[in-house]
Amino acid sequence: MIAVATLLVAVVGATFAYFTATNTQTGTGKGNTEVSTATEADLASVTFAQENAKSSNPVWPGTMNFAMAGYKASVEGSSSATKYDITYDVEVSINLDNEFDFPVKWRLYEVDSKSDNAVTCSPVSTTVEGSEIRYTQNCSEDDGTLEIGKKIADGVINKSAECEESESSPTGRISCGQSATYTAKSLKADGVGKDSEKSKYYYLVVEYPPVSGSDQNQNNDMNKTITFSVELKNVATAVATE
Repeated sequence: MIAVATLLVAVVGATFAYFTATNTQTGTGKGNTEVSTATEADLASVTFAQENAKSSNPVWPGTMNFAMAGYKASVEGSSSATKYDITYDVEVSINLDNEFDFPVKWRLYEVDSKSDNAVTCSPVSTTVEGSEIRYTQNCSEDDGTLEIGKKIADGVINKSAECEESESSPTGRISCGQSATYTAKSLKADGVGKDSEKSKYYYLVVEYPPVSGSDQNQNNDMNKTITFSVELKNVATAVATE
């Protein structure tokens, strides 16, 4: 199951606005439902119930959004003491319909329980400077609770000009241009049994930060779209070895 968020950056109806964005949702296909219900796939005696969720905050400089994919693994309807090990991959994808002039940042977290508000944003801030009306927003990652979990990876998508890609830098993975992908391979839920349910949740947080330390608008990124997703793939099960 895949959780997908699509965000369109659009011009606000005010003179010299920095910018706003409107969430766009089309169709009812894979990843395009507002709130998805759990689906179950039987793997031997194991139920691997997947679920997803996402936020859809309109994007301003400073806005964060998230996509989540998670699971609960259990053994049902069995008196057997057999336990199972499950392996799976977590795939992340961030795509821009056009290059952004300013960075788009992302972070992937693994947590043990779902967050009701993985991303919290304050009301949009409006300030007037001369003839400009300026719009920004302040967001946080669930008051920091996601930090209690494990940050698996993070990165940034920079404009191609003077950008050098890197899989490891002090600020995370660096991608240039219009996309970033990452796969956490062969993650495990070990020892799943009739009395030992296991669950994990993976939150992809995508941020469009405001320009810091400068008096500069970000209008060049208006009318651009960010699409990002997190997906559990290549799920496999085997009887656990003692």
